[in-house]
Amino acid sequence: MWTMKKLGFTLIGIVLLVPQAPALPDRPAPGTPAKTTVVVVVPRTVAAFQNRQLEVVLHEFDPRFKEKETVIDAHINKGFGHATGADSTIPITLGANAMMKPGMHYYVTADVFHPGGKRMLIGEKDGKRQIYNLRTDGLANQVTMIFRTAKPQDIVLDIADEIKKGNNAKATKLAKARTNDFEDFYEVMNFFRPRTKGGMGWGATPGKIPQQDALENRLLVLGRMLPMNFLDDEKSNEEAATWIAAIAELASAKEFDFRPMGKKNKADFQKKAAALRAEADEFARAIAQKNAAAVQQSARSVMQACYQCHEIYRD
Repeated sequence: MWTMKKLGFTLIGIVLLVPQAPALPDRPAPGTPAKTTVVVVVPRTVAAFQNRQLEVVLHEFDPRFKEKETVIDAHINKGFGHATGADSTIPITLGANAMMKPGMHYYVTADVFHPGGKRMLIGEKDGKRQIYNLRTDGLANQVTMIFRTAKPQDIVLDIADEIKKGNNAKATKLAKARTNDFEDFYEVMNFFRPRTKGGMGWGATPGKIPQQDALENRLLVLGRMLPMNFLDDEKSNEEAATWIAAIAELASAKEFDFRPMGKKNKADFQKKAAALRAEADEFARAIAQKNAAAVQQSARSVMQACYQCHEIYRD
């Protein structure tokens, strides 16, 4: 005869022997339509042109991981033109057949290119250079890209943006794609000069001393000593550090003509350009850590990497 005690153990045993139903996998939240209206505006002040290539691209990237970026949609018009006297305004729809994914970021780029591939105009959201993210809350996306004349410095800034995001592969690819924008290799090296002479300067905000508002001149100063309160200007220092890395990418990517002779050869040049990029990365880390001794030492190393190249390839 079964007792309640025995029955209790039996029921417990039965419960333990019955396999549990597998848990349902996590279901991602419903996506938001990626449909985006891009209003392209070429201001009336821009000189007239015909038969240029317009490229408007919708990008997706994952801010949680490096090298996770894809093109969602692109609009390419090889016969794009503009007449002076009035703004040219064109609405373009991208991403009509795509869905946004939770956690991802989305942005638009817009450019106009000469037939030879050199960038002629660059589009900026609302006419300002900025890093932005399209809305993912289910409401309609619309972005206005206002064009202006592209400058060589824009290429450095574009590559630097990818380096900041950790997209080193894209930074290298972008550098190779934009080398056609330079007639001569030394145009790339001119970015190290003072801002007043066509260089990048030290960060987006002009310095109080024009002679020191240059990547090369400031590195020379930092190699000797750090100016008072230098490490407090985090934004300018971090910008300058990524610009140095971006210029190194361009230096490595630029195809230029020289006759191999003695120590002059392509493999050696690539090696020296890679060394500059590596030292630039170390300098950026020292800046981020606000390590005064490391910044000073790394500034010397960056300049040494430059000199080792100049000794052979400056002529």
